[in-house]
Amino acid sequence: MSSQRLIHNLPSPLTSQGKNRQRSRKRAAPQGREHQVTRPFHPKGNPALNRRQLLAVACALGGLPALTGCATPAAKPKILPTTANSRALALVYRGPAADADCADALAGLLRDSPIELDVHFAGPGERIPISGETLGKAGLYAQPGGGDLRDGYRHMRVYRDLLRAYVDGGGTYLGICLGGYLAGADPGFDLLPVPVDQYITSRAATVRTEEDTVVQVDWNGRRQFLFFQDGPAFPADGPATSEVVATYPNGLAAALIARYGRGLVAVSGPHLEATADWYQAYDLDQPGDALRELGFDFVRRLVRT
Repeated sequence: MSSQRLIHNLPSPLTSQGKNRQRSRKRAAPQGREHQVTRPFHPKGNPALNRRQLLAVACALGGLPALTGCATPAAKPKILPTTANSRALALVYRGPAADADCADALAGLLRDSPIELDVHFAGPGERIPISGETLGKAGLYAQPGGGDLRDGYRHMRVYRDLLRAYVDGGGTYLGICLGGYLAGADPGFDLLPVPVDQYITSRAATVRTEEDTVVQVDWNGRRQFLFFQDGPAFPADGPATSEVVATYPNGLAAALIARYGRGLVAVSGPHLEATADWYQAYDLDQPGDALRELGFDFVRRLVRT
């Protein structure tokens, strides 16, 4: 059995401050990006799991120790060891604050990643609501791209305190594009120790349009061109509680991971979940073999073996 857990060796966080700008989304979603997620989940129990699987998950999550005899981990990490009988639960928001196409692609990225995750959608109108109970069972919560920041936050502000408590208690937040903006403070969930800004209006930005395009980033010392539509940027000289994973040509961070409380916040301006048809639909050059590998790399950074 592999031993995968959250990276929790970053120093303690600083107070989060930041400012987001209002953004708009003009893209009409290409067809054909639907992804099927795994078996139905119910917050009070998954009928598709047998009793042994339920007990394995309960032990892994630190629940029911008195009934099952399993030990409760002291730190209760949320992304947990995976076995043939249990996988960590990943919730992907799907609702009015997200582009459905982005939600499908992000769920597909998580489902296909090397990390064994049980991926399900959550949100208004979904089988799984966003609540303290369901978040308490999740190793990862993912916020996809969407439309206007202030309109998106209007739908999401009801979950602000729940998400902050979830991450503070050891959960992991993954935000792509609008999900990255929402991790900021004005408006947003205030999960980051650095400000959030609009890349296309930043000094020396290589992209100035809100239209769908590609943006150059430096990812682990390698130049890549990734799908981009008015995504956020972050200071690259933030506190030691944050790790810069990728930078734009002007030096701002394109993707980073930061600690919030006992949990982690991972954000990306470019669309790491984009599939080949996204590039084809807008006649954009594809990053070749790196198309999904960068997204997988980002997810792998949230766990250690």
